[in-house]
Amino acid sequence: MIGQQDTPADSVAEMMENVQLSKIIIVIGAIVFVATFAGLTLLARSMQQEDKSGTATLATIVFAGLTAVGIAASGMSLGTLDAAKEISTQAGVNIESVASFGMFAGLFLFWGVGFILLGSAMIIQKKFHILVGWLFVALGTLFVILTAIDLEITDVIQYPIWGAMTLLTAAAGILTLREESVS
Repeated sequence: MIGQQDTPADSVAEMMENVQLSKIIIVIGAIVFVATFAGLTLLARSMQQEDKSGTATLATIVFAGLTAVGIAASGMSLGTLDAAKEISTQAGVNIESVASFGMFAGLFLFWGVGFILLGSAMIIQKKFHILVGWLFVALGTLFVILTAIDLEITDVIQYPIWGAMTLLTAAAGILTLREESVS
């Protein structure tokens, strides 16, 4: 809707073409993005009582941290628009560069780490079907590898994995709600 946003400069230029639409998209995206990590934090926390290995506790710590980083990075994206409008386009580009290359880079790495920890906890605790735990571990491992290795096809592969991780998170949430409604 806003454009390709290949570089921070492109991103700012494209967002400034329709500031109101850009803000709406950023706000909706931020809420969904942060809610994903908050939900994963709560899921990991709900598993801590049976956590003899410590993996659910570590996953809780990782996802709580990612929730905070997601809030900060989303806030910076909103700040990009304000800085570009009130100070200069370059000020907006600088903020977008920090958000894109600084905050989000570590976020994606630790999203994978959190998935590995949470999936391991699911497997150890026999929470859900074993396939769900292994899918968390597999997708998390792929995300960590693709963050660490610079390949030309990384962006092409990361988006489907990101989508699968989001769907798996939703499935785990649904399974948790169904499990709680039965008991």
